[in-house]
Amino acid sequence: MDQVTYNQMVSHRNLGLAYLEEERYSDAANEFNMLVEIAPKEPLGYANLGLTYMRTSGKLKQSEEWLQKALKLVPNDPDIRLLLAKVYELTNKESQAVTTLENTLKKYH
Repeated sequence: MDQVTYNQMVSHRNLGLAYLEEERYSDAANEFNMLVEIAPKEPLGYANLGLTYMRTSGKLKQSEEWLQKALKLVPNDPDIRLLLAKVYELTNKESQAVTTLENTLKKYH
């Protein structure tokens, strides 16, 4: 990865996180989408899109989809797995939430 791409990634990530903090979810999603476009093999953009959509009213399905994409890149990432478990909880998929949490705990004990 060249320096220009790296700088763009950092810029999109930082702007996206700032927008997320300000509850400007559409702007945050735009930044994280740009991050995914320039770095499709980096899970960070996908995971942050999942978090953004989790916080956006009526967007839990999109949240789950983005978090699943992030997990394909880093299957054992505990932070992403916890976010996914939360989405399962919020969408009344308690058994999937419990299984996700149990499997995450098994990997780290």
